[in-house]
Amino acid sequence: MELRKKWKSRSGASILIALLFFLVSIMVSSSILMAAVSNAGKLNRNRLAQQRYLALSSAIQMICDELVKAEYCGKYRYEEIITYKEETEEGEGGGQMQVEAVEYHYTQTQGEYCCGLEEVLPLLEDLDLLFARTFPPDKEWEEENGDQSILVKTTYEALADLPSKPHGETDPHTMTLTVNTQKGEEGNLIPGLMEEVHMEIWLSHISENGYTLRLRASMGEEDANGHVFKMEAELTQTGTAPVLSDNPGEGGQEYTAGPMTWALGWIAKEEAEDNEG
Repeated sequence: MELRKKWKSRSGASILIALLFFLVSIMVSSSILMAAVSNAGKLNRNRLAQQRYLALSSAIQMICDELVKAEYCGKYRYEEIITYKEETEEGEGGGQMQVEAVEYHYTQTQGEYCCGLEEVLPLLEDLDLLFARTFPPDKEWEEENGDQSILVKTTYEALADLPSKPHGETDPHTMTLTVNTQKGEEGNLIPGLMEEVHMEIWLSHISENGYTLRLRASMGEEDANGHVFKMEAELTQTGTAPVLSDNPGEGGQEYTAGPMTWALGWIAKEEAEDNEG
């Protein structure tokens, strides 16, 4: 009853109470509205992240599907070079040709690389380089043949036009994939699926895993914290690693080492790194 009287009263206290209720209502409404806007923004960010994840997954899986079909064979020529000398001493055997030295020479020739992405992902030179790195150093020794001493050498010659690079990983190859756009319910292009995917592919020769193929896919610009959405994949060697044969066969012929193939090891999202500082 007392409250009803106060509401009916035109005194300053009643107006102040009304204003107080009005202010509280505004504050509650503002809080609800801010929470709704914040949740909507969070949902949009999560949706964009999910779209980017799906786009990167599709892009890196597509490249991996092509690379598991790839095949590489190293090639080389093998020659036996025999040097003779004439026996000049009188008596039995005089004037006959005697073996002075024997050289077993391996010469690398351009290998064979078969892949559906060969035109946009030229890995042949990298593979030939890694094959050349397996060549042992030249060596020589002497062998006794009766009363004759014969110099024996094994020599190796890599392709002349291979780049000079330190051992380990090769320089990455880069390529850009344009993801097909899709239409949303209102006819607008869906953000994330209209962005380009940047790919990096490189080779490494790791003793326990052989010739490993590594891939990294990224999408979008760095955010305020320096984060970029990335995924990585690794393909491990499954076929025969190209190596030289100690006894390849008849000299003057070209021989093949391999073939080498790959299988998908893993695909994973790269954890965001903070580039600040």
